[in-house]
Amino acid sequence: MSNPIGTISPMTGPETFQKHGVNKGELEIYKVLSLPELQAYNEQFSRLVLPTMLGQSQRDRTLTLPYYEGQAFNDAWDIEDGGSMMDLELAYIMPELIEDLSHIDTSLITRDERLSRFPNLTFDHKSAQEYFSGIVAGFADEGILSPSQLARAEVLLAHEQKTELIFSNGDFYPRNLILQADGKVVLIDWEVWNDHSPFFVVDHPENVAAVQYVHMWGNPQWQKVYREELDKRFSFSSESFDKGILMKALTLVFFFRRHQALFDGQVTILRQILGI
Repeated sequence: MSNPIGTISPMTGPETFQKHGVNKGELEIYKVLSLPELQAYNEQFSRLVLPTMLGQSQRDRTLTLPYYEGQAFNDAWDIEDGGSMMDLELAYIMPELIEDLSHIDTSLITRDERLSRFPNLTFDHKSAQEYFSGIVAGFADEGILSPSQLARAEVLLAHEQKTELIFSNGDFYPRNLILQADGKVVLIDWEVWNDHSPFFVVDHPENVAAVQYVHMWGNPQWQKVYREELDKRFSFSSESFDKGILMKALTLVFFFRRHQALFDGQVTILRQILGI
């Protein structure tokens, strides 16, 4: 199966396509992704491929991007089943991708004159603690979380993660990956990041990993193998990873409450890490 980045419009060439209606943040981040300093990392990575752009129009909010040939995972993960049918291949691959991301010099992003003007670019402990504490308090008021679970959530949110921040697209899950014939994986869809995004482009690796973990609520065996593979490559503590899981599950519950299967799956995850 072939899959391009984003929404297809009529092809502008045999190996390109145009993506329309992109937000300002995505336009700016593709400029940075296309810098020679960042593209050079593609030669060093074991698995990962950072996408590039071939051109853009700020006036028309259009990007011209390469067409990446390979296997997409749109059919393997669905919002109704939480990856229940997905095999274990990506459970082994995705920790390797996070490790590749960890090699990128994040100052190329944080010191960029354009990107530094955007809010929510980089994860901040105090801001996150305040933001998510408000969400869990609301869920406790609704009876979704018990008083003891609320207390445990507050402990996790107070935990300050110490791992070095890494660069990612902020929405690290299967539908944003293309597995190429040579085994390389293109990380696509950087549109999740905008002025009001609850996600971060520069974040702790355990938080990046947690995005995928919470999306796989329908496949506990996949989650188990994924967590084992993460432990082989990273030294972040269980508490730090649980904090990441807590924040990402809360994000999905808060923004996608109308999707009952996803909502129920995230509430189950929350109760698991917070105790019954």
